[in-house]
Amino acid sequence: MPLALRPLRHLLAALRVQRRWNQEHLEPVLQPYRRQGDVVDWQKITGYYALAVPAAIGEAFALLRSAPLTEQERAAMAFLGALSPVLDDLYDRQHLTTEAIETLVHHHHAASATTPAEALFCELASQALQQFGPVARAGFDAVKRQVLGAQAESRKQQLVETLREDLLDISLKKGGHAFALYALPLRTAKDPHTPLAYALGAAMQVENDLFDLWKDRQEGVRTACTEATAVHQLRTMYAEACEQVARTLAEHPAGPRQKAAFAYHINLVLARGLVCLDVLDRRARNHSPFNAHAWPRESLVVDLDTAAAKWRTLRYASRQLPVHP
Repeated sequence: MPLALRPLRHLLAALRVQRRWNQEHLEPVLQPYRRQGDVVDWQKITGYYALAVPAAIGEAFALLRSAPLTEQERAAMAFLGALSPVLDDLYDRQHLTTEAIETLVHHHHAASATTPAEALFCELASQALQQFGPVARAGFDAVKRQVLGAQAESRKQQLVETLREDLLDISLKKGGHAFALYALPLRTAKDPHTPLAYALGAAMQVENDLFDLWKDRQEGVRTACTEATAVHQLRTMYAEACEQVARTLAEHPAGPRQKAAFAYHINLVLARGLVCLDVLDRRARNHSPFNAHAWPRESLVVDLDTAAAKWRTLRYASRQLPVHP
């Protein structure tokens, strides 16, 4: 029996709890904006970010400290998760400046908004900040500046002259600073969680870039993954990002059992990237060298809902990060 079955049951239970919470507490906040039409990608909010941030990321840190998420922490992380795709749209679709978005963050009330998307952003920011304790509030300004700076830098992904190593740095910072924001509600005076959250966010952003090869190509977004010329380059980038998570986890002051629980939980997410790489590797060997700009959609899109992919995910999750309970 793969070692990851128990963590899998724990993760699935956490997702069920968060879905119920979102239906009860997040949906009433979103509903007035849903009636205004296609304000944002609703599925991305409710089916991914507002679900995964508390259930996957928040629960991992709860395991690390051996204490469940409080209601206040769960609410803050859910609203911060919901905020992420809305923030992306303000940059990518509405092309707001960093200064304009910072004004929305600072005031976070509907009077500051000029569009439905801006109003939704203000509402979610307000809901999240209401749940912050004093330690989280003290660190918010610094983390906010880093998140907005990383978002502004990501506009360089549209430029053909941006080098691949710079594209990788943009992805690492964008994911890292976003996760530092997600972990902010969990911050304590003794443990800000920032280094580990940053490393995890950086690795998961590279993983997202692997799964978004086709989408990014269609939208004209260049990442280190779309610009790679071989699958081994993709594998090296992802392996280095995951190794940084392992190194940062090893330096964390939590006990060995808590670190193992954290690692097994988060491995279920990181293992998906390894399965994706295996699929891309087989396609490159059987068809043609990897080229995100030339391969057809069916070669770039990887489906992990098959039985074989799920089994490989469980196998990888058992050994992705070194753990020593």
